[in-house]
Amino acid sequence: MVDPVTLIVLVAAGEVAGPTASAMVRATHDALGGATVDVRETRGQPTDEAALAAEGTFHPDAVVELIWDEVDRRRVTLRVHMVRTQRWLERSMTYLASDPIAERGRTLGLAIASILPEIAGEVAPGPASASAPGPASPSAPSSAPGPSSAPRPAASAPRPASASASPSAPSSASGPASASSSVPPPASASAPEPAEYGGRDDDATSSRAWLRRPRVEVAVLAIGAAEIGGTSAIGGGVAVDWFPVPSISLRLGASERSGSLDAAEASLLAFTAASGVAFHPWRASRSRPIDLSVRGDYLLVRQSATHFDSDDPSPATQSRWLSGVDAFVDAGWLFSSDVAAVVGLGLEDVLAATYVNVRQVRKATIPPVRVVAEFGVCLRF
Repeated sequence: MVDPVTLIVLVAAGEVAGPTASAMVRATHDALGGATVDVRETRGQPTDEAALAAEGTFHPDAVVELIWDEVDRRRVTLRVHMVRTQRWLERSMTYLASDPIAERGRTLGLAIASILPEIAGEVAPGPASASAPGPASPSAPSSAPGPSSAPRPAASAPRPASASASPSAPSSASGPASASSSVPPPASASAPEPAEYGGRDDDATSSRAWLRRPRVEVAVLAIGAAEIGGTSAIGGGVAVDWFPVPSISLRLGASERSGSLDAAEASLLAFTAASGVAFHPWRASRSRPIDLSVRGDYLLVRQSATHFDSDDPSPATQSRWLSGVDAFVDAGWLFSSDVAAVVGLGLEDVLAATYVNVRQVRKATIPPVRVVAEFGVCLRF
C-alpha cells in the first residue's frame, strides 16, 4: 500500500484561515486520494527560498507556492517544487469576478493535483484506492459501479468557476472511474500548461520575477527647486524605501542643492535630511509597468549663504537650521523587475522665511515654500 502524499502549501500572511484555503485543502485531499495538505503562511508573498526551506525542514513530497496578483486579485499563480524529481512546475489562472470564493478554492485544489502527475499516479493506481472508504458489495460485478466508484466532485459540480477543472475523461455508469479521471487537470483560456523550469523557459522565469514585490528600493535622484517668489536651485540626492507591507513604505532621504542670490551677491547651499512614509495604491505589473505613490516627509534643513565682495578679504558665510515638511506625488516606469525610472513633483515648506542682510542692510528674502521636482533611477531588491 502506498503511503499518503504529503504536500506543503505556502500562502501569504492572513490567507490560511480563509474559505479559499479551506476549500483548496479539501479538494486537494480528495483528488489525491487522501493526501495530507499542510497550509503554512509566509511573510509577504511566498518565495522559492521559503519553499526550499520548508522542504528541507518537513520533507514533503511537494511544496506549492500560492501567489495572488496584488494588482488583479482575480489572477493566481501556482508554483510547485517536486521533491523527488527536483523540478519546478507552474500554472496561472484568472477567475471571473462572479466566481464564488469556495469554488475558487476547489479549483485551486484540483489544479494542484493535476500538476503532480508522478504523485497522482502513485496514490491512485486503481478505482479501489482512489475511492471513498467503505466495503464493496461482494455480489456486484466488476463492471458495475459501486458506492466507492462515484465520480469525484470535480466531475459532478453543477457550475465550475471560469478557471476550474474539467475531467480529463468522462465518467460512465458502465465502468469504474480510472486513476486519470480522479485527478482532472484544470483548463481555462488564460491558464497555460505547466511549464518545467530549466534553461529554456526564460519567459516563465521572467514572469515569476515580476510577481515578486520589492522589500527595499534605492533611488538616485537629480533635484531642482524653485522658491515661490524667489530663486532656484539644483542638486542631487539619494533615498531608501523599506516596505513592511506591499502598499506602504518607510522612507529615508538626503539631498543637497545649490543656487545663487544675485541681489545679495551670494551663493546658496541647502542640505536636507528627510524621513517619512509613502503610500503605493498602484503597483506595477508586467502588463502595466507603472508605479504611482504619494508621500509625506519631515525635513531637517541646513540653509547657508556665502557672500562675495571685493572689499572683503574672504567670503562671508552664514547658515541656519530649519524644520519643515513636504508632500510629493511620485511615478515610476519599470524597465525590468528591478530597475525603474522615477519622477516626482511636490512642495516643501520650511515654515519660516530666511532674510539675507549685507552690512546690516536687507538685500533679499528666501521664502519658506518651494516647488521641487525629482528625476532619477530606482533599484528594487
